[in-house]
Amino acid sequence: MGDIEKRYIAMGGPEGSLGCPLTQELVNPDGVGRRTQFQNGTIYWSPGSGAWPVWGDIGDYWCSQGCEAGWMRYPTSYEYVVGNETRQNFQCSVVHWQALPGNATKTWSDGDKCV
Repeated sequence: MGDIEKRYIAMGGPEGSLGCPLTQELVNPDGVGRRTQFQNGTIYWSPGSGAWPVWGDIGDYWCSQGCEAGWMRYPTSYEYVVGNETRQNFQCSVVHWQALPGNATKTWSDGDKCV
């Protein structure tokens, strides 16, 4: 059993927040990392980051910056809450998400800490 499958099972498998798998484990364009896509998100893995889920507005923001091939590189944590923000760590940044009044949201990053 690989790291992606272990993470998926730890997150509750098909009954968990990711839902059912939509793909087999795929090789990422960098030729190093792997991913499996699920109904509600994707688990990404690389040797330097481990296996972590990405989804929702944070995942959308990350992919707008190139996903794992972009400057933020791979995820290194689950989403977590700090005050009124949800955050997720990536190899070269932290992505922040915040709900605003009127059903608006804001998503941003700390910038490239790997430069």
